[in-house]
Formats: sequence, structure tokens, C-alpha cells
Amino acid sequence: MYHAGSRVLEGRDCFRGATAICNLRRPHCCMADKDHLKLLAPGAEDWNAWRDENPSLRPDLSVADLTAKKFSGFNLKQANLAWGDLREARCECTDLSGADLVDANLRKGTFRASHFNACKMKKAYLAESDFFAQTLPFTIEDQLEDLRPLFQGYLSAGPEQE
Repeated sequence: MYHAGSRVLEGRDCFRGATAICNLRRPHCCMADKDHLKLLAPGAEDWNAWRDENPSLRPDLSVADLTAKKFSGFNLKQANLAWGDLREARCECTDLSGADLVDANLRKGTFRASHFNACKMKKAYLAESDFFAQTLPFTIEDQLEDLRPLFQGYLSAGPEQE
């Protein structure tokens, strides 16, 4: 629960336009590297060439507003995208192996045929996202562990017996 003047926000309301409130709970010590953000603009070819030249560097894109950006074909291996806003991002065939997506907003994102091996996604917001042809590094039960009371009817062991 978060307080905004006289308004109380709960859960993921901060991802629905209440940016100032969301900033209250984001880690202020961690912000995206501005140089890394600039390198995204030219596109996948230039970004991937830079990644090939700097294989040991971990891109820091944490707490960045990447809403509706196109990352198809990008090498985002080991990238720090924690607290990032990737609403409606298009990430087809994107390598997110080992990436940190903790508390990231992936709502309505498209992640078809992307790689998520060893990816950290605890508390990532996945509503309405497209993970078609995807194997994720967790089970739905693992991802929703802290929200289990809200989803009890959907996480049953199987169909009801008559």
C-alpha cells in the first residue's frame, strides 16, 4: 500500500500512471546508465556490435522508461532491467538470458521466441504479455507465490471432479 496525498494506491497501481508514487518505492541508488540508454537508440545491429566488443560489461537499464520500445533481436543478456517499465515493449527473438527483470513492468509486452534462461523475474508484472513459443525459467506458481490468495481458484491441481 502506498500513500499519495489523500489517495491510497495498492499493488501495481504505480504502473498505471502514478509514476511519482512508484518512485517512492524504487531504489534511488539504482538508475539506468545514460550512455547505455543512448546506445539502444540506433537499433539492434549497433547495440549487438557494442555488446560483442564489451562482452564482460553488464548493461544497466534499471528503472528506465522503455515503454513501447522495440527490442526485437537485441542481445540483452545479463542486462539489469530491474524496476524497468517495459509496457508494450516488442522483444521478439530477444536474448534476455541472465537478465534482471525483478519488479519490472512487462504488461502487454511481446516476448515471442525470446530467451529467458537464468533470468530473474521475481515480482515482474506480466499481465497481458505474449510469451508464445516460450519456455520461462519459472512456473506460474513460483512467480505468483506472494499473490497465491488472489489466485487460488486459478492455481488448482486440475479440473474439478464431479
